Amino acid sequence: MDLDMVSGSSPPRVTASAPNGQAAANATTDANRRIAEAMDLDDDEVGSLSPLSSLYDEEFDEVLPVHNNNMDALYDSGLPAPRLLGLSLDHPIVVSDDESDDDLYTASPAGGASGTSTPKRVPIYAEGPGELHCPLCGYNFPETWAEIVTKIYDLLLRSYVAPMVRNAARAKPQTLENKLAFIREQRTNPKISMNLAQHHEKHKIICDEHRKRATLHKAKEKDWPKQHDIDFKHLAARVTDLGPTLDDLVEQKHLGHELDFMYKDAMHVWRAGGPNAFRKPQSVSDRLMANRPGYYGPRGAKIIFDTLSFMYLEDSDHGLAPNEAEPFREDEFVTEVLAPTAAVMIIHQDMCARIPKGEPQPTYAEARELMAETAEYGDLLFPMS
Repeated sequence: MDLDMVSGSSPPRVTASAPNGQAAANATTDANRRIAEAMDLDDDEVGSLSPLSSLYDEEFDEVLPVHNNNMDALYDSGLPAPRLLGLSLDHPIVVSDDESDDDLYTASPAGGASGTSTPKRVPIYAEGPGELHCPLCGYNFPETWAEIVTKIYDLLLRSYVAPMVRNAARAKPQTLENKLAFIREQRTNPKISMNLAQHHEKHKIICDEHRKRATLHKAKEKDWPKQHDIDFKHLAARVTDLGPTLDDLVEQKHLGHELDFMYKDAMHVWRAGGPNAFRKPQSVSDRLMANRPGYYGPRGAKIIFDTLSFMYLEDSDHGLAPNEAEPFREDEFVTEVLAPTAAVMIIHQDMCARIPKGEPQPTYAEARELMAETAEYGDLLFPMS
């Protein structure tokens, strides 16, 4: 969701962890040393390889935590792909695919809105059966997509490898199998991460193509709602009908309401860093990305927010009082709590309507999971333009 869209559609008031420890630093420094030896890098190139833990602190403090659907923000900033810097989209990783190297595994960072850290062994470049991990953006896609594989292969040869490596690759039969093997061999090539920004426009076109194709493929497999299933004409009325339940949430948010999960998430961020950290533009942007309304996309997000903005910010009789929104401002409460909660409830209604009679009804937690899983799909289906 575009932050400017949110702030622009509301009254004037509306504004819109990293791996730790010396052991992790030593492990990642050793990983860089081993890469340098394998790639025969000179001293200057070796010196440009920051330990992955310090790289996080120096360059990603304003960007992470990165959510699965936050790659566009990274593309727009021209920053390298997180997985190539030792940071996967979900977990930090180090340069090793050997699970016997215990010192080359690190704990996961503060995760999600809860901010809790869960130690986790994460091997580099996890691929499912029949998948290829893209070394340019960190997304997986089916390895049978020969056209995409060839585009990535050709770009690596043209822009990221030494002439000797390029000539050796071209001397081999140009089969799909050889191209896949070459791409997998090059995934730990530090020159890729060092030069991603320089070739940003070239790889963005390729990665956008396979990400969109993979998203649509997944949507078909999982039978997500299609364009003709979404009735935007009546979406505002559906949001308005949620008023009584949302009013209860406003009054009972401290008392364990069944829909208080967005409020709890927002409160956790507030308590962890205070109002200044909560209102940092990048922090706000990250939460908006995480709380997109699933397959309703940016178009649906605007309808939901505009409807709630009228109900709770502009309606003098029904609007939020400052004490009802505390510790947030009223506009923040709508954006951070009510809007994503309403989206979960709408998606829950959709899920219930598709369940055959007699089958167990989905939970709000399942609706929230579906909302997160289909966010990128919604971006493709229903952009603002």
